[in-house]
Amino acid sequence: MDHKIYDLLNDVEMDLDEYEEKELSSEEKQKIENRLLQEVRTMNKQEERDTEKQGTKNRKAQNMKAGKEKKGNRKTGRKIAGIAAAACVAVSAIAIGSNPVAAKALLNNLYEKIIAGSEDEKNADEIKEIYTKIGEESVPAESVRAESAGEEVILEAEDAGVKLRVCDIFCDGYKLYYTLELETDNEILTAEEVDGVFSDVVSTKEEQTCEVWVGGENESSPFSFRKQADGTFTSVQDYDFFATLMPKNYENGDIVPVEIRLKRFEGVDYDNHDETGEYVYTEVVEGEWRLSFPVTVDTSANVVTEINKEDNGVRLVNAVRTKATVNLTIEAPDFSKAPYNDPYNDPEIGIKDAAGNWMTMLGCYDGIKDDGTHVYQITLLDNGEKEFYLEVTEKKNEDAKQIAGIAFQVE
Repeated sequence: MDHKIYDLLNDVEMDLDEYEEKELSSEEKQKIENRLLQEVRTMNKQEERDTEKQGTKNRKAQNMKAGKEKKGNRKTGRKIAGIAAAACVAVSAIAIGSNPVAAKALLNNLYEKIIAGSEDEKNADEIKEIYTKIGEESVPAESVRAESAGEEVILEAEDAGVKLRVCDIFCDGYKLYYTLELETDNEILTAEEVDGVFSDVVSTKEEQTCEVWVGGENESSPFSFRKQADGTFTSVQDYDFFATLMPKNYENGDIVPVEIRLKRFEGVDYDNHDETGEYVYTEVVEGEWRLSFPVTVDTSANVVTEINKEDNGVRLVNAVRTKATVNLTIEAPDFSKAPYNDPYNDPEIGIKDAAGNWMTMLGCYDGIKDDGTHVYQITLLDNGEKEFYLEVTEKKNEDAKQIAGIAFQVE
């Protein structure tokens, strides 16, 4: 999609008095909110994928965290999420905890199946690249039982004919990935036309049907599961520890508790739409599913490179290479002021490797301060390269003027 349309939409004026008011029930309002969250996430991910295929910079997509960050709340920052591809297949826990070699072999088979399940996706190559790297460095969820020191461990929950389990965990102090598998014999969710499952959300003072807590922080947002060839539904969840102006620095071996509480699931048919244009959803399956598990932070492979290079007001502070990612801290000015004069204070940022290929961006947090200046926290998938180039350009068109360019090395 040509991004000029965003500028046009920002300038559109509408007379809301022309539209007839229609009073909605609280349940109808909640349904619409949930659908919007799901649709926005889908569109944002697709936009990132299409842009990467066109060879342009990784576009930044607003992450809609329910109850956490709101679109346009620039003082508290905005999170630009990288790809969060679906898929997880259960793996047997037999001998995994006591045999690291066996664990590695089974893990490779698991992620091979994840990749195979995404072969028809437009961004299949990117999914393969990401999950090959993350998969190699993940640990089986079952291993947390041996590592836990009194923390509650609930890796599987079952109710209403729906079994939910945690499969794999990755954590390097910057990114957290965990995979979920949903297995069911509930006739509502096993209908042939069902392509996926959502954790239906009701959020009121009296009831919360989808709660996710990471390190004591409320990170609740709808879960989306994708149907696999074996009939299970799978999901990959990711969390950015540095998506804040004041991130917590975790040490090697620190424990981050994760708790998930779900009460409603509904199936979705992506091939059909109702008269309003929405996907066709099934009836809601109600029950109670609670998972709780401690995540051990592994920073043993993290290497910090102090860079401190600046060009035209943009300063690349440092880079941290972990077991699977490269993480950058960038300080930048208020681009709405001279000499930049960007009315939206939102330039395009991308990183290339030595061959000129755009790096795969797993996450980017734009922390905007009260004075309009930025602190960017960018997470890239590590491709093993040492030479990189940071490029900041105007967000106008393909021929946009470059604002800053910094060549740098990462140990």
